[in-house]
Amino acid sequence: MTILALFSVLSLAFSGPLASQVSARAEDAIARLETTWNDAHLHGDAAALDRLWASGLTVIVPEMRPLSKPDLMKMWQTMKVSISEYATTGVEVHIFGDTAVVTGRLHRVRDFGGKKATDDWLFTKTYARLDGEWKVVAYHASVAPAPTR
Repeated sequence: MTILALFSVLSLAFSGPLASQVSARAEDAIARLETTWNDAHLHGDAAALDRLWASGLTVIVPEMRPLSKPDLMKMWQTMKVSISEYATTGVEVHIFGDTAVVTGRLHRVRDFGGKKATDDWLFTKTYARLDGEWKVVAYHASVAPAPTR
C-alpha cells in the first residue's frame, strides 16, 4: 500500500468521529453565545452586544431599514432601550465549518425610545468564526405566522 493510499484510509477512519467532536464543541460555543445574546438584550448590555457583533454585521428586521453595527451601537448607546421579555424557542444550530446558522422563534416585549411593541418573529442568525472567535455577521427576522390550532 502506498503512503497516499494509507493516508486516505486513515483520513476516512478518523474524520467522522473527529469531525463530530469539533461540531459538538462549536454547537456548545454557539449555544453559550445565544444565551449571551438573549441576556444582553434583556439587560441592555451594549458592551456584550458589541463583543458579539462582527464589524460588518447587517440586521434586517420588520418595519426598520437594514441596520449596520454602527447604527445599532448608536441606537443602544443613545436611545432609551428597555426590553421586559426576550425569549427564544425552537432554536436549532447548524455548523458548516467556520459558519454557524441559528434559527428559531423570538418573543419580546420592548420599548425603544418610547415606541412600545410586542414582537413575535422567526429569525435566522449567522455566525462566522473570525480570528478564532464566533461573531454574528447577519441577523434576519420576519413576523411569525399565527399559531395553528
